[in-house]
Amino acid sequence: VAQHHDAVSGTEKQHVADDYAQRLSQGIDIAADVINSSYAKLLPKESGLAPPLVQFLCHYSNISECLPIEGQIRFTLTLWNPTIHPVTYYAHVPAIMQYSIRDPTGNIVPSEFLPIPNITKNIPGRTSSANYQHIFKTSLPALGFNTYYFEMI
Repeated sequence: VAQHHDAVSGTEKQHVADDYAQRLSQGIDIAADVINSSYAKLLPKESGLAPPLVQFLCHYSNISECLPIEGQIRFTLTLWNPTIHPVTYYAHVPAIMQYSIRDPTGNIVPSEFLPIPNITKNIPGRTSSANYQHIFKTSLPALGFNTYYFEMI
């Protein structure tokens, strides 16, 4: 659906665009169940840093909004790399309060706790009350993932 020539070029009529968006959203919701089943088998159980029972996708992380984690005492963040090359980049996690971040081995991950820029906070449609963000460097293996454990300080 997302690769149809009208969807790619943006030349479809509005009702068709709405239908594409609805179908993609339904596909993401169904895929979340598969993701949860996969993570339950892949995430380490012996580390003592047990993941929550349900993983979810943050659809608005590009505008520093992830409502399900706001106000949580602890949560996990799983980042994955769909490419065939290892990648290193800086992850940005919106937050209301400061957290300690640990990697899968339990080591503390250095991070910066910085304000979210006003231009981002004022994006129309953004409903998050997060005014800060944790920024940390992450290295992801090719076709792999890393899970980070956040706990309120």
